[in-house]
Formats: sequence, C-alpha cells, structure tokens
Amino acid sequence: MTPLRTITLSVTLSLFISTAVTLLVIGPLNPTPSLVQMDMNATLTAFEKDIQQRDLNPAQQKGHIARFTTALDTVLRTYSRDNNVVIVVSPAVISGAPDITRIISQETVNVLTKKDNKP
Repeated sequence: MTPLRTITLSVTLSLFISTAVTLLVIGPLNPTPSLVQMDMNATLTAFEKDIQQRDLNPAQQKGHIARFTTALDTVLRTYSRDNNVVIVVSPAVISGAPDITRIISQETVNVLTKKDNKP
C-alpha cells in the first residue's frame, strides 16, 4: 500500500469514527421533539368572552389584550422548551397528537393572576 493511500484510509476511517461518536453523544442529549396540539380558537374565544363580561373601556381592553398576548406567548414558549415539544394549532393535526389546550389555558390564567396581584 502506498503512503498516500494509507493516509487517505486513515483519514476516512477517522471521519467515520468521529461522526459515529458524535451521533451517539448528541442523539440522547437532543432528542427529537414531540408534536402536541392546542386549540387556539377555543382559547381566544374564551378570552373574548371574558373581555366582554368585564366592563372595560377601550384603553383597558387594549391593556388586557396586551397582557394576555404576552402571557400566552410566554407560556407557549416555556411549555415547548420544558417539554421538548412542537406546538401546532389543532386544525393542523389529523390525529394522534396530545391536546394541551387546558394546560396552556390554565397556566396563562396563572401568569395573568400573578401579574394582577403584583404590588
């Protein structure tokens, strides 16, 4: 075997071993996220009903909507990160994905309640 061929085989073998080791190490550390669904329409409808039941002027409504939007976004991001999931709206799912609508709605209410009770 020529020295060039020996070097080429050594480098190729090293690359294969390096790739295999990298995949074995990174795979378990970064598992593939699961898919879950959320009924955004139901969540927004419930929020709209809540707004309508309150006696709020337009400025108060705007503030309430901004707080709700921020809280919902925070809850969705946190849930996605903490549970290693991709959240999609219910109409995008044919079947099989767990529905997290109640969890997200309750946690959003909790966040809003904490913000309302801050001094």
